[in-house]
Amino acid sequence: MNNLFTFICFIGVAFSIGLVPQCSYAQDFYRQYDHWAVYTTHENGQKLCYMVSYPERETGNYSYRSRPYVMVTSVNGKAEQVSVTGGYRYKKRTEPRAIIDGKEYRLSVTSGELAWFKTAKYDRITIHKMKKGMKLKVKGTSIKGTYSIDTYSLRGFTKAYNKIKQLCRNRNKTDV
Repeated sequence: MNNLFTFICFIGVAFSIGLVPQCSYAQDFYRQYDHWAVYTTHENGQKLCYMVSYPERETGNYSYRSRPYVMVTSVNGKAEQVSVTGGYRYKKRTEPRAIIDGKEYRLSVTSGELAWFKTAKYDRITIHKMKKGMKLKVKGTSIKGTYSIDTYSLRGFTKAYNKIKQLCRNRNKTDV
């Protein structure tokens, strides 16, 4: 899981400063599924597959922030993690919220601009709800005390999720 954390932090920085998909880290864009893009890469001999989406709607009282996004990452088709960024460093002792069709989930671990769930159990629950849902809202508070509410479409989520599972499960086969 430490490799997953390192990868998510790297990709988070790359996304937030606009380096993806053209950053020097060997990544391959696979396909766009409605609002979700699928990518693959390798790190330390492990295949990493991830999907990312950007908000349809952004609201809040912030003056500037980098690009917010939601990402789901799979390592060799085994470990999966949901991560988000509001595009700013999160305020200490606050928990960004993921709201899927009205049901709220707390992303209780933050590091800089990234937030994720404390346990794999909540990743599984959230992924299950996202597969069935229509909208995802992410609410967060920055270190400056400003807030954001980002709304994401879940159209294409299930197809993108199934594809990252397939691509990472078939890690020793050609990704065609």
